[in-house]
Amino acid sequence: MWLTRESVSAKKNSLNAACIQAAVIATFFITACSLENRVHAARITTVLGDKITLNCSTNQLSEEITMVKWSRSIGTVSKDIIAYSAIHRLHNFLKDDRLSLSSSDGTGLQIQPVNLTDEGNYTCEISAAGGVFRDHISLFIIVPPVIMLNVSILPNGHKKFQCIASKGKPAATIAWKENTVGNSTYILINNDDGTVTVESQFITAINFTKEEQVCIINHPAFNEMQNHTISIDIDTKDDTRLISLQLLFTLITCVSAIALGMVMLMICMIKKKRAAPARITDNTQMINLSGRHSGRRKQHRTIKDPIYQNTYHMKRYQQCL
Repeated sequence: MWLTRESVSAKKNSLNAACIQAAVIATFFITACSLENRVHAARITTVLGDKITLNCSTNQLSEEITMVKWSRSIGTVSKDIIAYSAIHRLHNFLKDDRLSLSSSDGTGLQIQPVNLTDEGNYTCEISAAGGVFRDHISLFIIVPPVIMLNVSILPNGHKKFQCIASKGKPAATIAWKENTVGNSTYILINNDDGTVTVESQFITAINFTKEEQVCIINHPAFNEMQNHTISIDIDTKDDTRLISLQLLFTLITCVSAIALGMVMLMICMIKKKRAAPARITDNTQMINLSGRHSGRRKQHRTIKDPIYQNTYHMKRYQQCL
């Protein structure tokens, strides 16, 4: 079957029109998808404790806006945070003094200071004369880690250096400047509040009088990498100073005890010297007194005894003669 030139031209024109229509539809869907992705991909990062303002992108004039409402998505549930109505004025649903509306047109959500629990997805809804506009923002919180350094000597004489980046978000990275004379281990602990504790241990067998090691910590909250020096010499001086103080305290205690003992001994000797003559005198007197009393008793017994009474008178008679 032969086709005329006119029929071929008509089919070509209808095919071109279909292609153009398909291209327009595809462009529309691609643009819509890209805009949707752009809106939901809005991401803001801030540091814990800072001040942040989430701005709602709209081209509506402030006098045309009738209501502004911010909500936050926690899982699959969306909760209202704060809203402003031209009729009902400001209303804070969470009763949180850290939250307020602040921007040139009064549509931005201001948080000051930022807490770790503020992290999440936020939605801004604006009602104006031109319709209802929505914007989505994801807020991420960075938590600077707390740096702790430690050094200890193992029973086998090796040195263990510890570099700890505690409760950071995201997790910090730790490296050692001199990693050719020892081995290192990496420990990562996930905390309940969403932060991460990273600990790196470096063990070396080198035995120098003055030895130090440098750990390098990198974290998004730092403007640049931080170098922290761990020195054994510092801890050795501290230990030596502590031992010296203990020895000094022991020496002072011993000298004080010896001095106190000598004083007590001298006091006892002085008391003994003073008490010795009095005892002798008292004993002599007691002997004399006892002698007197004993003589009297004998004489008294001799006199009163009837057996020796005649003998006594005979002796007295002979003395008289």
